[in-house]
Amino acid sequence: MSYRGKIFLIVYTLVSVRIADAQWIPSTGAGSISCFTDSGSHLYAGTSNGLEVSTDHGVSWQSLLDWGFNGGTPQAGAVAILGANIFVSVLSESLLANQGHGIIRSSDGGFNWLPANGGLSDSTILSFAVVDNYIFASTPYSGVFRSSDSGEKWFAVNNGLHYTAAGLSPDYLPILLEANGNNLYATTDSGVFISTNLGQDWSSLGGGITGAVSKVAVSGSNLIATSQYEQRSNGYYGANMLLSSDFGSTWSVVNDTIRGTCSTVEISTFSSNYDLSSLFFYRENLFASISGSQCVPSVMLSTDLGTSWTILDTGIPDRINSAIVSGPNLVIGGTFGVWYRPLSDFGISAVRTQPTLSQNLNILANPLTSTADFQFSALQEPAVFELFDALGRSVFRSSLPAGQASLHVDMQQFPAGIYFARLGGESLRFVKL
Repeated sequence: MSYRGKIFLIVYTLVSVRIADAQWIPSTGAGSISCFTDSGSHLYAGTSNGLEVSTDHGVSWQSLLDWGFNGGTPQAGAVAILGANIFVSVLSESLLANQGHGIIRSSDGGFNWLPANGGLSDSTILSFAVVDNYIFASTPYSGVFRSSDSGEKWFAVNNGLHYTAAGLSPDYLPILLEANGNNLYATTDSGVFISTNLGQDWSSLGGGITGAVSKVAVSGSNLIATSQYEQRSNGYYGANMLLSSDFGSTWSVVNDTIRGTCSTVEISTFSSNYDLSSLFFYRENLFASISGSQCVPSVMLSTDLGTSWTILDTGIPDRINSAIVSGPNLVIGGTFGVWYRPLSDFGISAVRTQPTLSQNLNILANPLTSTADFQFSALQEPAVFELFDALGRSVFRSSLPAGQASLHVDMQQFPAGIYFARLGGESLRFVKL
């Protein structure tokens, strides 16, 4: 069972503008997708079979984790990257976690996986967020947890966060996390909350918001939130899209007639008729994906902070569960697998986030005893080199100028063990004796 907040959207013709000159392109090798996360060089997709990875921004995929369990239908509910660690939440029975739900973690690129549930009183994980070297996880019964040691131990961080635990309200909405810089946001059935001190304390961003919020997207001082559904004068049920341009201090309704390709509305927070499955900014562009039994699955774009929307063509065969921008592509995933389109189809230029290397990162000796000598082709632009230990913790970081082609690291200060080096989109594993 997947916990996903529902938002119900009213029916008008406001967003019937459509971009249809190009078509969505199906990816190769992708299964049924539940969620995405992007590290810059790798795009990860949680699936009903485990975890898949793409190194070409969603064009092709390969399996990184297969449950290998035929006694149930496990689903990856959330995926996060912290340093060299990959975190996956398991939303149904899996032998990998040795229990019904939980978090599993790989610190070697997905070759080996171990449970990472220490200290969790609720191991059903709905979402992850990463701020600095901390990872956060939201749960349906016990709120938000934080780990500072790459998931070895988790601690509840709910001071000031208001929410209703699952099962205690017929209108339950899950807590979902969103990180932006050093700020951490949480949406609950009590509104939008912010933490500026790594989850230690939470404050309500309630000026103009009453009741539940199912999604929030953040871009600088602008926040877009989707409010609790309500009955309208015409008898339909719908939800407002709210805008704050002052970091959440005050809010106003920016759009109450988001339609997409939907028709009628049912009165239930658990209905699958309407699901705003994704809401996120890419630079100044706001994307939303919508699907459900009364909708033609579609992706929409707003360039005016949610006031008006353009449908980015339909033709998507089934339910959309997640959408993300990866490199030059807008990527969508659902029960149909993965489809993508270049951002240039919509007049959007992609931001290159990784430096270009003309060959792989290499190390002269592996294993090694005291020094690590790395070689690579001359950098075309400044880049960051980083070392991680076996738990995925950053132990060394250096900013390299354009033109540099080698690096010497004194490893005598570090204990024996497995380490990972990363430079731009390249990484390697080595051993210190």
